[in-house]
Amino acid sequence: MKRDRTRSIWRGMRARCSNPKHISYPNYGGAGVSVCARWERYENFLADMGPAPPGLSIERLDRSQPYCPSNCIWATDKQQARNRSNNVLIEFQGESLPIAAWAERYGLAVGTLWRRLKAGAPMDIAVSKPLLRGKPWRGHQRPRKERT
Repeated sequence: MKRDRTRSIWRGMRARCSNPKHISYPNYGGAGVSVCARWERYENFLADMGPAPPGLSIERLDRSQPYCPSNCIWATDKQQARNRSNNVLIEFQGESLPIAAWAERYGLAVGTLWRRLKAGAPMDIAVSKPLLRGKPWRGHQRPRKERT
């Protein structure tokens, strides 16, 4: 019998929110995240969300709201990673986004943007400064001790 991926996602969502023995319960049900009454029935969940597209999983748009039709989408891992509670959001030009989103928008590596900001560069300079091309950085090298 073929495994129903959408049903597995639905079961996982409900377990995270209602089963104290589930490994993720502390971050979901234990933190007040719930599933709307309508979605207690799989048929309703399937009618609202449709079958899970390949490579996507359920995502709450607003992490302070429950799993419900108006707050959920099928999302990529990349989209989900940008909606985590431990993301550092940076406000710039009236938008508040995770550093990874800003780096992608301006064609920078996340590490490059992070180092520029950590070094004290204002955001407008950090995203507009051209990338330096040349010898690759090889990390800090300690001076060698002379053998005696």
